[in-house]
Amino acid sequence: ELSTKLTVGYDLSAGQAVVYFPPATPGTNPFTARASFDYDNTKGLMAEGRPIYKNLTVDWTGQFNREINPDLSSTSSVGLQYLKNSVQRTETYGQDLGAAGVRSINAAAITWGDQSFSEQKSLGVSAQEQVAWRDRLFVTSAVRMDNNSAFGSELNRVFYPKVSASWVISDEDFYPESLGRLKLRAAWGQAGRAPGAFDAVKTWQALSWGGSAYRTSQLGNPDLGPERTTETELGFDASFLDERLSVEFSHFYQKVTDALFNVTPPPSGGFLNSQLANVGETENSGIELSVNFEALQG
Repeated sequence: ELSTKLTVGYDLSAGQAVVYFPPATPGTNPFTARASFDYDNTKGLMAEGRPIYKNLTVDWTGQFNREINPDLSSTSSVGLQYLKNSVQRTETYGQDLGAAGVRSINAAAITWGDQSFSEQKSLGVSAQEQVAWRDRLFVTSAVRMDNNSAFGSELNRVFYPKVSASWVISDEDFYPESLGRLKLRAAWGQAGRAPGAFDAVKTWQALSWGGSAYRTSQLGNPDLGPERTTETELGFDASFLDERLSVEFSHFYQKVTDALFNVTPPPSGGFLNSQLANVGETENSGIELSVNFEALQG
């Protein structure tokens, strides 16, 4: 049996923020007419910001189920995921509007504008195989390949493997029926978190210095890659008293390698701002326990 599924999603969010202070009328105290800025507002000012967020998601999965023999079945699946996120901001400001009622930045005597744009793309390909024996023992293995536009120039792709198994031991003949139902499970896998859009790029900052000039901003890191999280989980699901009492227990251990932290480069290189690098390592472990009891049936 072969089945496929394609999901396409597009989100667009646009906002507008406006700040307006009319010019002070004659006789107004100039101190009370000042805005919460560092300049005189007696002649009026207007500021406007327009952020636009765009998110595109494309997911495709294909799955093939087959029965190898009466006791053994297999499910093979492949997947493709494409993500594209962009943020665009436009900000304008006008001072000295000149007359009350004027709400146009273009009519101001002093104007200023700023615009920024960032875009990040991610492509992921995955393959998974699950084998089921007599609908009680399940073993799953998978691998995912990711490539992200935010990675450094020396890093083209990363791979994340995983493997898991579960056993409904209560379906075995040797398990006493009086003990209810019990499923044992174990899993191991890896996942990643990508850096920001421009974290790996060498950048410069433009200045107005007797004309135009540039100064160093960010050193850049061609080896910058994602954080990698490796997690192991062991647990069980059990139910008793005709499934009126259920218990879920999990113990997990996570280790993050190549964690992203800001590192200050040597001042002798001329770049004073910190640079993101894969230099950290963290660990996390714990238990999760959930108990549900249906005290009354009626």
